[in-house]
Amino acid sequence: MSTAIAPDLVVDACLVVKWYVPEIHAREAERFMPPAFRLHVPDLFYPEIGNILRNKAIIKRPHEITVEEGRRTLDEVIALPLNSHPMAGLVAEAYDLAVVPSSQTVYDSIYLVLARSKGCRLATADRAFFDAMVARGDAADLIWVTDPI
Repeated sequence: MSTAIAPDLVVDACLVVKWYVPEIHAREAERFMPPAFRLHVPDLFYPEIGNILRNKAIIKRPHEITVEEGRRTLDEVIALPLNSHPMAGLVAEAYDLAVVPSSQTVYDSIYLVLARSKGCRLATADRAFFDAMVARGDAADLIWVTDPI
């Protein structure tokens, strides 16, 4: 009996936070949860998740989550079976992607560069990044959270 190997996919922090915080497109984001895919993230992912949860706990008005819920969620995300990759080998290409007519950050671009380096796509819920990449004709390696897989 052969077992199918899950396809590789890079996921960004905007998408993963939807697995834990009820917000728009949360249900669609669940399609990308393991074990459906072998998931990859840059090391930047973990502090980015922490910052998103922090903002939802203490910055947003009204608060979307409590500080305690944020901490529990952070622990759950850290325990996910994610393949984390160092960014040093990716940052130069991410820089080049971010400075070519684009208002995107190197932080966001690193996810797309990682996907390309792994020969897979990036699933994202970052609308501004997705729209910017589509506008510049650079969306072949992207999946919007609600798009068919």
